[in-house]
Amino acid sequence: MPSENPEAEMWMGAHGSAPSTVRINGEERTLLELIEQRGESILGKGTHGRFGARLPFLMKVLAAEKPLSIQVHPSSKQAKEGYERENRAHVELASRRRNYKDPYHKPELICALGKFEALCGFRDNESISARSGVLGASLTKLILESRKDALEYLLTLEGSAREEQLSKCLKRCREREGEDVIGQDCAWAARLASQYPDDIGVVVSLMLNRVELKAHEAIYLPAGVLHAYLEGVGVEIMACSDNVLRGGLTPKHIDIGELLRVTGFAPYCPPIVEPTVDGCEYIYRTEAVEFQLSRLELSKRMSVQVRGPEILLCLEGAITASDASGTTEMKTGDSIFVESSDESYTLEGNGRVYRATVPGEK
Repeated sequence: MPSENPEAEMWMGAHGSAPSTVRINGEERTLLELIEQRGESILGKGTHGRFGARLPFLMKVLAAEKPLSIQVHPSSKQAKEGYERENRAHVELASRRRNYKDPYHKPELICALGKFEALCGFRDNESISARSGVLGASLTKLILESRKDALEYLLTLEGSAREEQLSKCLKRCREREGEDVIGQDCAWAARLASQYPDDIGVVVSLMLNRVELKAHEAIYLPAGVLHAYLEGVGVEIMACSDNVLRGGLTPKHIDIGELLRVTGFAPYCPPIVEPTVDGCEYIYRTEAVEFQLSRLELSKRMSVQVRGPEILLCLEGAITASDASGTTEMKTGDSIFVESSDESYTLEGNGRVYRATVPGEK
């Protein structure tokens, strides 16, 4: 049901904490229940064989009006080990100190629906040096020597030392605000401080690349990349997991030791993912085996071959989806689930549909 209030995220998938509801012949069931009952039929032999009785991806519409926390996601090995370790320690899944909610990794791709800004990966030495006047000489030197040591230093500051580091950095930022790139970084730091007062993540943000996306541009974030989504609306697709290690701009628990263990500290700025064009389908290919996102720009009838389990999300216009079982009318904000057992379907109308599926043949 539509919410009466603004929502930061809309989830589509079969994640255990918030599975989607599907309507079949007037009856409502959760997608999670359907997969548990007849997983191979819904997911297909290929997907079921690789991932078991679980939909391996989660699709979201993400609306970041307020910057989201600085965070990082673990690799498959780290997630499995962390999940088992916390189970052995009897850390409740609902505990705020729990890091691993499941044994899966969480690579993700965000595709902007309009202007979208994010912090992604550590800046290179040249970029850090260019910001020494804002970061301060001693912190700049520490970052250039070891980004890991610099992050640990900032996150473990307490009391007056923490306040002094933050206030000095903010003073320099406010003096440096302007239209050039560094001035914009400083403006963002001041804005973050107004929304997250006393949060050392404000200083951490200056260590990270600020990325601006235009509509339809996308970036892919593998495991280990420290990032934060600042502002904008996008379609996000990820491996179906809820494993997040936070590093600032949040009132939530920060496990500094685990964050440092999971984070990759080599300089890295994610490239723009250029879509492969196949007719009216724009496919955003990544190394992820759990998911693939594409954008369908529809102006005429289109026949689509089913690759595996799919979620279709209409974000513009009016679309009629048809298969052997009947037709479904889609308007902006509507989504439908396509079973892998369906061989094909047709889409007709004028609009834009985002398609989430598993890459490769079913």
